Amino acid sequence: MHYKLNTCHAGDTFTVEVHGEFDLAAVPAFHDAMSEMLPAESQLVADLRGLTFMDGSALNELVSVHEWSRREGFGLTILAPPHPAYRVIELTEMDGHLPIVGLGR
Repeated sequence: MHYKLNTCHAGDTFTVEVHGEFDLAAVPAFHDAMSEMLPAESQLVADLRGLTFMDGSALNELVSVHEWSRREGFGLTILAPPHPAYRVIELTEMDGHLPIVGLGR
């Protein structure tokens, strides 16, 4: 396992931090972490600043979370991973579609 997940509840915000490699192996744990979001929480933060790698399966999961947030009406903020993990977001041009904060460079 080359990743670590941390979750935090603070007020109406739920944060999931991902460290290391966010790839196919980490996607199920990230998805399961989302189920910890409480009904009273109206903001989700996906903190990717600790990533060293991210692949297309992770990006697909972020797109799914974004669609979920729009459907369910809660806010989503994605804290951009550093380069080179950000590269998959750039190459797919999803940086213009996802609510990403930070440069990722």
